[in-house]
Amino acid sequence: MEAVTGYASYVLPIATALIGVWLVWTVVRYVRADRGTRVSMRQAVRVRWGWVRLARMAGLTVTDKTPSLLAQITAQKDSPPPAPRVLTPKIKVKPDQFGVIVRARTLPQVGLEEYQKSARFLADAWRCTRCPCCRTAPARW
Repeated sequence: MEAVTGYASYVLPIATALIGVWLVWTVVRYVRADRGTRVSMRQAVRVRWGWVRLARMAGLTVTDKTPSLLAQITAQKDSPPPAPRVLTPKIKVKPDQFGVIVRARTLPQVGLEEYQKSARFLADAWRCTRCPCCRTAPARW
């Protein structure tokens, strides 16, 4: 127990310093950006924060009924089977001067066609005026 408290005295200042450096870097990047990029940076944050909920509402998720390895190992005989997992595609959002570029991964039942069907809904939710990439370049969203 003493070893854990000994390490905590090192970990806490290091973690605080890393968070402080990240925060300063983010603020400097935001302040140095032009007006259009700042708007896009705020939009990128909104897109990232709301993605999981939006993907579920748009039908861009897959239910995996197979329990994970950890759930299989820790399951007890008398307990009910573990609940199925809802998998959401991962996204990467990059702001630029003219908007955001969202790159989305696919899942076995969520591909380009499903994204194209949901493109209008996603553009409305993300407050985008257009979503041209779905029609021309499937890898870039």
